[in-house]
Amino acid sequence: MNAAFGFIEPFPGLALFDRGQTALEFVVVFVLYTAYLPRLFGVLVHSTTYNRIVLRGEESGAGAACVFLLHKTPDEFVVWSAASRTVVWVPKTHLQSAEIRQGRPLFRKGSACD
Repeated sequence: MNAAFGFIEPFPGLALFDRGQTALEFVVVFVLYTAYLPRLFGVLVHSTTYNRIVLRGEESGAGAACVFLLHKTPDEFVVWSAASRTVVWVPKTHLQSAEIRQGRPLFRKGSACD
């Protein structure tokens, strides 16, 4: 009998079952989220494959530099230099030509532009 509310509990073991069922629900949700974690994490990870781009400067002494294209607008390029491992902003006014090539993984071992 529950004296606080003035009624008799019809099934004394039912309260224990409710606690067990609630715990079971949390366990099931935990197992499902753990099982789907690799897939969910894979959706959040950004791809590391980018197009290679060969930039040639407007000065005659400037050679061709091979870098990875991160972003392109009508007036500029944002590239990743694999040699110096830095992000570089290049305005198109400083370039003679730019050649976009096939994509490659950003952190590949060896030469990035062979």
